[in-house]
Amino acid sequence: MSFEILIAIASAFAAIVASSLALIGQNKVAKMNATIAEKRDENLHKQQAQLILSKYREPLINAAYELQSRIFNILRLKFLDKFYIRGNEREKQYAVENTIYVIAQYLGWIEIIRREIQFLDLGELETTKKLSNLEDHICELFLDTRLGTVLRIFRGNQRAIGEIMESNSQCLGYAAFVQNQDPDFQYWFEPLREDIDLLAKELDKHNTRLIELQHALIDIIDFLDPDYIRYPQQRRGKI
Repeated sequence: MSFEILIAIASAFAAIVASSLALIGQNKVAKMNATIAEKRDENLHKQQAQLILSKYREPLINAAYELQSRIFNILRLKFLDKFYIRGNEREKQYAVENTIYVIAQYLGWIEIIRREIQFLDLGELETTKKLSNLEDHICELFLDTRLGTVLRIFRGNQRAIGEIMESNSQCLGYAAFVQNQDPDFQYWFEPLREDIDLLAKELDKHNTRLIELQHALIDIIDFLDPDYIRYPQQRRGKI
């Protein structure tokens, strides 16, 4: 074999090796770029999740606290007995309407946050997964037939109440809630008025769901405010 042929073979081999090394290098660079892009997207999603939680943390904590507080007052301080059974007409109306409102307010903020998280596809992030799990647990407590039928709200009705309570990414205030006498609006709350009447008259027979809900609401408050900045620890006791 001539020297020229050997040189040609060696050159061809070197070209193949160089081409292979270049291809390997390109693949490594591509994988590195993909990893960087994935990490960048993950960080962006985390930032978006934190922005959403920062935006809605305060109203959600307040809504959860007001609902658990009303439950506590019903179970431990005889709120319905004082103001629904033995109160005057104005007190009776407040006992019913405000109790319904704090339920609806909570569902309203949950629906608002759910829409934001779904729209930005943040459901797989650890922070939003934890929040979603806590919210889902409360949803299940509301609809669980094993806890009786009083204050049972099916999943679709929970979403519907949340939807009608929302206005421009805000939840209706109490005055707007009371003033809205549209039959289509009031339709969703009529069963709750009947349930409150039963709770007032036969609380011991229908208190299991309330106890479970109060515990779950404290859990979501603890998650959103672990350092007790908004509500001190002594005001978060579970029944």
